[in-house]
Parts: sequence; C-alpha cells; structure tokens
Amino acid sequence: MKESVTNSDIESVIQQTGYTPSNQTSDYSGVKAAYAWLSAQKKIKNHNFIDLKSRIRAWGLCYLTNDDIAIAATMLGILNKRRYEQESHILLSISKRLTEPTIDPRDVIPDYGIHPCYERQKIV
Repeated sequence: MKESVTNSDIESVIQQTGYTPSNQTSDYSGVKAAYAWLSAQKKIKNHNFIDLKSRIRAWGLCYLTNDDIAIAATMLGILNKRRYEQESHILLSISKRLTEPTIDPRDVIPDYGIHPCYERQKIV
C-alpha cells in the first residue's frame, strides 16, 4: 500500500466509480487527506460506520466530502461500495479504535490549511 497517491490514481478510481470529489481544488486534497488518514487505520474484516469526516478535516485542515472519503476507501479496498451507493453510508473495514497518522499532513495534502475555515489552525 502506498503512503500517498497521485492524481492519476485518483482519476482512475473516479472514472471506475463515478464518485465526485470535492471541487475546491484540482489537486484532490480531500481525497489525499482521506487516503493518508485511512492508511493509518487498522484494517479488519467487518464493516463499521464511523463518522470520520470531521476527524480527517481537523487533521488535514482541508475541505472534503463523503465522496472524497469513498474514493480513498475504494483505493484502499475498505469501502462497502454497495451500501454507499444505495444509501450514502460510509461503512469501512477499519477498527473502531482510530489512530492518528504519523505522517505530517503538509507532506501529502497540497491545500493544507488554505481553506478559509482552517487558516487560523494551521501548523507553521
């Protein structure tokens, strides 16, 4: 599993799934933040519903949508796609014991802290 993803990796999944990433930027910061954060989690066989959007936003200081998380989770093979496509519920094969990523978000998120809502929280 790669620590970060390229725009072409993301575009390939978008083409396959039809999910729409947040349109705040053209460099897929929301997807890259979700991918980095989800990569740090322990993978399990069962699917759990965990509200992750606010946690990932707080860590990556960037705007993201459910589709950003779904795209990243698809790349990692941890999304219950059928449930997401039918009901928009993000069920992931990760432990409920969540782990903060050890990588610096500034290394993987192009728009780290640029969104006006996050400007004051930015790590300098």
